[in-house]
Amino acid sequence: MKQVLILIAFILAFGIFSSAGQAEPLGNTYVAGTSWFDFQHNGSCGRMVGVDDSDFVHAAWMSLPTANPDISRHIRYNLWDPATQAFEYPGGMPMDSNRNGGYVTLAVTPDGCPLFGYHEWRTDYQAQQSCVNVCGEQSVFPPPIWTQGQVVDIIWPQITRSVNGTIHLVSEENNAIGMYENRVYYSRGIVHTDSEGVISVVWRDYEGTGFDMVGWTCNVAHTIASSRYSGRVARAWLQSRRPFPTNTGTQYDNDVIVQISDDDGLTWNPPINITSFIPGDTACYNQTQNWQVCSRDTFRAFQEINLLFDEADVLHVAFTTIGYYTWNENGEESITWRKSLIWHWSEATGQFSLIADGWFNSTDPAAYQRNVNKPSLAMDAANGTLHCAYIQYDPNLLSEGGYLNADVWISASTDGGSNWSVGTNVTRTTPAVIPTPAGECLVERDPTLAETTSDGILHLTYALDRDAGLGWYDEGVYTLNDFIYQRVPADSIALAPLLRRYPLHYDSSGFAHAESFPVSAPRSMILHPAYPNPFNSGTTIIFELPYRGDITLSVFDILGREVQTLLAGNSEAGVHSVAWDASRFASGLYFVQLRSAQKNLVTKVMLLK
Repeated sequence: MKQVLILIAFILAFGIFSSAGQAEPLGNTYVAGTSWFDFQHNGSCGRMVGVDDSDFVHAAWMSLPTANPDISRHIRYNLWDPATQAFEYPGGMPMDSNRNGGYVTLAVTPDGCPLFGYHEWRTDYQAQQSCVNVCGEQSVFPPPIWTQGQVVDIIWPQITRSVNGTIHLVSEENNAIGMYENRVYYSRGIVHTDSEGVISVVWRDYEGTGFDMVGWTCNVAHTIASSRYSGRVARAWLQSRRPFPTNTGTQYDNDVIVQISDDDGLTWNPPINITSFIPGDTACYNQTQNWQVCSRDTFRAFQEINLLFDEADVLHVAFTTIGYYTWNENGEESITWRKSLIWHWSEATGQFSLIADGWFNSTDPAAYQRNVNKPSLAMDAANGTLHCAYIQYDPNLLSEGGYLNADVWISASTDGGSNWSVGTNVTRTTPAVIPTPAGECLVERDPTLAETTSDGILHLTYALDRDAGLGWYDEGVYTLNDFIYQRVPADSIALAPLLRRYPLHYDSSGFAHAESFPVSAPRSMILHPAYPNPFNSGTTIIFELPYRGDITLSVFDILGREVQTLLAGNSEAGVHSVAWDASRFASGLYFVQLRSAQKNLVTKVMLLK
């Protein structure tokens, strides 16, 4: 009893509870600027942060200056100084030409020149066009594509800069032909500075334009990366398995296409379909009606890709999949929208491994969001460890609008991507009040990592949304959101336990369909905030166990007296939910304690009658 009283006194004095919402993020955070937008990219995020050889950190984001989405948005940039440990420009500097700039990605030269890829409205063409801003001094547009006397909208550019100084850009047509049939374009440019210091870019000519068509896509999921040591460049996109113009494309049935150049983008090797998903077997289904087996591959790539060349010049690809069924139990095509997985592919081995496991039931995170998504790869040059940041939504943490809160997690691989650790929550901004009102949500969006660590630090940026859901899609409301730079110590990312290996493709081992995918055990014992809280008669306590063992779940009053034992004995690994009927207890503050042989966790609940 004395131990319990001491524990409660310590909690009351210092406000330390097991709620992740009151935990500190790993490392230090800095606000680069703000935006009324609650997202930064529709699909692939590319890079929005980079580090130069002097350890200055460059960050860029898309800013909406007011809560009115009809007002022009802008590109903002800020520079973090390692000497002052602060950003140099309050609120950030404008980088666009004040013509509705959007969806920025960033590359940084070793000597500290930032290059921005984004699109903005061109009044001379009456069209949106991809462009590059070099060193924050001048925006340069590739020569446009004309069709039937009009300029084609080509937007959502992703940028990289090669070791030779060449600019590489991939962009996408803006639904010019149909909702789900967009051309993917590549642009190659050489930066020139004349005797008077005027910067220009000489774009490679592709039949009189600066854009070379490389493929078709039904997602805003294209990206590009370059080696830091050679002329290798890689571009990638999602290709519908129902290609235009033969069929009408779909957003959900996609393969991952990767194409590599070994000579700095002058010539390109043939595209590689790295996933080549196996389609459903119609003859099998007509004969057996066994939808689990006959659907064959039931994962499909969706919405985002990220690329990275490692220290050995090997390409790594991260991408997200959802569940896709040629037939479900009702004989219909079916999409598993919320459940998702993030995968890794290595050029060296040609093998797939699992980075993040979001195969759990949840409510709708938000438009085009899944339980885990938005992968961003980085390399620790000192020891060869790969890292991948991603968004993970919490199914227990709803906003008042009915959408999920999220955090940024990072997984690590010490063997070139063959195996990945269970992710570490690095932002830990779960709100204290559930359901969370607008303005109090803490939802990270669109995380990107700088390609490499420096001095053992992972450089992470993200937007912190104050209301879950996407305001652009009328989910929740617009809030003023910080764009954050976080310095995450690489050694704070857990290297174990490892995620279970699982095949991406249907095979003879019996893994026939996505619903057989196992949910990973949690990395550590977790006691979540009770819901509802406060409550007037009953609440639910959710906890997670990393392994089977003896636990006790008890409730104490403010004086440290145990008023009820909710659970005692041996419990399996996984997520557990226990209801507490408090109808016979008096109003007041209570403490729920989860105890095992290794750890004690406490959270507070408020009973109001």
